[in-house]
Amino acid sequence: MGEGTQRQGGRRPLHPPRQGRKVHINGIGEHRGRPLIAWRDSAVARAEARAPRELPPDERHRIAEIIEGERKRLQRELQDAPKAVEAARAEAGRAHGDILARLTADHREAAERAAERRAEFDAMAEQLLALQTQLSSHIHRYGYAGRRGRRAQTRALRALPDPSPLPGIPSPRTPSDPAPSVIGAARPRVTLAKAGESPQPQPQRQPGLRAGLAWLLPILYFGLTTVVGVGELGDNTAHLWVRFASRIFALAATVELLRLWIPRRRRRTAGPMPKGSGFQTAGVFLALTAVGMFEDEKSDVFTAACVFSGLAVLLLLAGTGLRLPRTTHPHPH
Repeated sequence: MGEGTQRQGGRRPLHPPRQGRKVHINGIGEHRGRPLIAWRDSAVARAEARAPRELPPDERHRIAEIIEGERKRLQRELQDAPKAVEAARAEAGRAHGDILARLTADHREAAERAAERRAEFDAMAEQLLALQTQLSSHIHRYGYAGRRGRRAQTRALRALPDPSPLPGIPSPRTPSDPAPSVIGAARPRVTLAKAGESPQPQPQRQPGLRAGLAWLLPILYFGLTTVVGVGELGDNTAHLWVRFASRIFALAATVELLRLWIPRRRRRTAGPMPKGSGFQTAGVFLALTAVGMFEDEKSDVFTAACVFSGLAVLLLLAGTGLRLPRTTHPHPH
C-alpha cells in the first residue's frame, strides 16, 4: 500500500489497484485505511484456507469419461486413417491409369494420322518429282514457254480472225464440206454458239493502243459527284430522293468507267475503249448537270435544263446502241 497527498496537504493511503489502476477513496485516511487493508488480508487468507485442494469424485469421474471418449475417438481416427489413405491411393491409381490409357490411345491415333499424312506427302512428292521430270524433258525438247505461255493463257478464249484460205488447200476455219478422204470425213468446226446461230465476232484489241488518260477526267468528276451530289453547292438544298439517286447514278458511272478503263491500260490487255463509251459518258454528264439545274431555285435555267435532258437521253441511247453486240443472221443456202 502506498501513500498519497490529500487535498488539505495531509497524506492518504493508496489502496490496492482495481482493474489495473489504483483507487483513491475520499474520506478514508491513514487511520481508517490500515484496518481495512488488514481485514481484507485476513479475509483472503481465510478464503484460501477454505478453498478445496482437489476435485470431488463426481467431477473427476465426469472429466475422466470425457478424456476417455476423446481418446477412443482419436484412436478410431488413427485406425481409419490408413484405410482412407489406401482408398485415396487406389482412386488416384485408377484415375492415373484411365488418363494414361486415354493419352496412349490419343498418341496412337495421332501417330496413325501422321503416318497417313506422311504417306500422302510422299506420294505427292513423287508425283511432283515426276511432273518436274516431264517439265524438264518438255523444256529440253521444245524450249521454255515463259511469256509465250502466259500470253497464250490470257488469249485462249479469244476469237481469232479468219485468214484467207490458200488456193488448193481447204482452210480449217471456214465452214465447208470437203470431200471425204482416205482417212475419213473432215472435222466439224467447234464453237460455243448455239445451233443455228453464227458466232459473234469479238472486237480485236490492238497491242500498241491503250485507253487514254483523258478518261480520268470523267472518272474523277463522277467520283466527286458521288461524294458531294448535285444541286447541293452554295445555299441550294436538293430533295432527298434527288440526292440519293444522283449519288447512286454517279457511283454506277464511276464503277463502269473503271471496269472498262483499267484493263485497257494494262500491257497484256491493252486496247481502246468500247464504241459508245464516250456518248454514254457525255449523256451521264449532261443528265447530272440537268438535275442540278432543275434543283437550282434561284436561277431561271429551266429551258436549258430541258435541253440538256433531251441531249442526255439522245446520247445515252446512241451510246447504248453502239455498245450492243452486232448479231448476224445466217443466209439461207
